[in-house]
Amino acid sequence: MNKLIKQRFSSSANSLRIGGEYRIKNYSFRVGGFTYDSVLNERDNLISGISFGLGYNFGNFHIDFGYTKIENNYSNNLFNGLNSSYSIENLTNQIYSSISIKL
Repeated sequence: MNKLIKQRFSSSANSLRIGGEYRIKNYSFRVGGFTYDSVLNERDNLISGISFGLGYNFGNFHIDFGYTKIENNYSNNLFNGLNSSYSIENLTNQIYSSISIKL
């Protein structure tokens, strides 16, 4: 069983996340990016994306708006032992907002 697990899974998954925030008076601006690899050896699965947002601090509460774009490229064999494979490209866009209140 351990040999099978070692064949199917890599010893580590690679991921990278980087981003930052810049504040001017009560405004805040954010931007970031990320990428993840699959831990499965026989699959090619890459997830990557970017995000950005802006916010305003009113003192007692904060309003924030953001956007995230996620791209997932995935490929795999149809069945174990067959050479036929398939690929899926999935693109997700997310828009979100939040309100924070200081008590």
